[in-house]
Amino acid sequence: MHLQAIYRLSGRTGLLLPIKDTIAFQILNLNALSALHIEQYYPGPAALCNTISEIYRGMTGNIHEGNHIKMKWMEVKVVFRTENKNWAIDVITGVFLDFGLQGVVIEGPEIEPADGFLGDDFVGPSADSVTGYLPVVGEFENRMGLLENAIRKRAAAEGIDIKLIYNEIDDEDWAESWKEYFHPRKVGRTIVVKPTWRDYESKAGEKVVEIDPGMAFGTGTHATTALCIEMLEKYLNPGDTLLDIGVGSGILMAVAAKLGASGMLGVDRDPVAVETARANLNLNFVDPSTCSVVLGNLVDSVNNQFDIAVANILTNTILTLLPDVRHKIRPAGGVLICSGIIEKNSDQIIEAMKKNCFEIIEVTHREEWVAIVGKQNVSDCDGKAWRPI
Repeated sequence: MHLQAIYRLSGRTGLLLPIKDTIAFQILNLNALSALHIEQYYPGPAALCNTISEIYRGMTGNIHEGNHIKMKWMEVKVVFRTENKNWAIDVITGVFLDFGLQGVVIEGPEIEPADGFLGDDFVGPSADSVTGYLPVVGEFENRMGLLENAIRKRAAAEGIDIKLIYNEIDDEDWAESWKEYFHPRKVGRTIVVKPTWRDYESKAGEKVVEIDPGMAFGTGTHATTALCIEMLEKYLNPGDTLLDIGVGSGILMAVAAKLGASGMLGVDRDPVAVETARANLNLNFVDPSTCSVVLGNLVDSVNNQFDIAVANILTNTILTLLPDVRHKIRPAGGVLICSGIIEKNSDQIIEAMKKNCFEIIEVTHREEWVAIVGKQNVSDCDGKAWRPI
């Protein structure tokens, strides 16, 4: 399935894994809406839910299994025909976002997947469509009716021919269905990211990272994560310590371990991500005495200093992070790797890093994404931590 995904995010909330060079059809983190960290592509209202408790509150039509709540979601696919495809996508997406959906899937015959990501027998969609997902909670039927009316009314006004298709899905179905599209992939010079359910025969010099992202972000296929891996290969020396801010699946910590990091700390505000990261570190036989993954907000709970910090998160979150993270990195020569930044925001991040005592040593572009690497330089700093207004 060829996909694009867009996000309406606040901090690290999100529903869908992004864009063309990533996993096709991975819709994840529906039990914990805080695992993704991708810039939004379209404007929209506030996210439907920011925390797990907000989704669970007033829940109906869902099955409780012990301490786990089995969510049900309604997939609303809008298949459309029109001469101006991009305009139709904007119109339909706008209606979904007006109803508080955090993201949509955009499918079409012309949308390209990642190179080598899909098998030779893959057949893409024959029609263009935009799909949104509504949790089956609360006054669900009323919201569904309002949504359908809004879509039909707006499409008619814009002259867009549409067909609506509905499908009820369990979140467990989502968590498994994308796996058929995820294959081993080499990232950078030496790192191979291998899903646990695939076989791979490593070549000389390769470092294989086993990964099962589950419902957390981080597979190595998206440009933001790949850029972080490449920067770690370049700047992390054996024996260095690493701080991973927004640990997701733990992939960057696992990579750092393969590159010889002597100590690592990962922080994430999503409990699902924390557990997933711990599991993936175990999969890669990382010595538990050398690593820790904790639940927390940015670096609020971090007390030590590290040789390298990596933050693959939203632009605004990076801006909030910078005045504090400088104190968590070795003063003389400590390195900060920032990713998850779209090109139009790169100058803003560069300026903020400079104001917070970081000398910019590399800016790397990958499609519309940018990774920025700074080196701590306290001798060239006025000592005043800059904070975003």
